[in-house]
Amino acid sequence: MVGQGLRRSLQAYKFLCCIGGAVTRKLRQCRADLQRVGFYLDHQTGSHQIWKHPLILGISVNLVGKDSADAKPYQEREIREAMRKLQEAQEQQGRHKP
Repeated sequence: MVGQGLRRSLQAYKFLCCIGGAVTRKLRQCRADLQRVGFYLDHQTGSHQIWKHPLILGISVNLVGKDSADAKPYQEREIREAMRKLQEAQEQQGRHKP
């Protein structure tokens, strides 16, 4: 189930990259995508939320702003990178299963 959510989220990010990121996503959508693929809110200080995933230790996503705010390009980049690392970790974990 998590794998399908990750695939859909990655497809959405790839689509946004192909069209030059012309569609601005809301932070609400970013948070929902992170939760869908297994990220959890590690902690929050003020409006800064730190999201982590149990498979990718040492990598976190920092989202700043209200749900209705537009995601900044650097936030989208950070999410894309975390999603890519997660996909790599899942593929590597799949290879090690007997």
